[in-house]
Amino acid sequence: MTVSNTLNGELGQHKLSEIRQDRDRDAKKTVEKIRVLTDKALNVYHEIFDNESGNATVKDQIAVANTVTLELSGLRVPTKVQSHSVHTTLSKDEIDSFKKRGQLAAKGTGIIIDVEPSEEVT
Repeated sequence: MTVSNTLNGELGQHKLSEIRQDRDRDAKKTVEKIRVLTDKALNVYHEIFDNESGNATVKDQIAVANTVTLELSGLRVPTKVQSHSVHTTLSKDEIDSFKKRGQLAAKGTGIIIDVEPSEEVT
């Protein structure tokens, strides 16, 4: 049984659909939370920048102006770029071991079912 057969089979497609629905539902909830927090943050920026209460100092107003101009508008130059790469060489036995562990884990979750491969016609 190949990964392609598992993913493209009826059970695999059903499971992938469930996973995608859960992901999309979680993403929508997160986007809504971000929208609410962004609205609150922008209101705070407006209060400080407009300084109608008189509580904000000029320094506070400059800090807000810099934040809005650089951070929120996307004009700030990135301060740190981080990159990692890993290279390894594996033996056939190590690769087979990884495959076997993956198949056992997948069977344990019910994602993979035992199916005898059919003979290929040449």
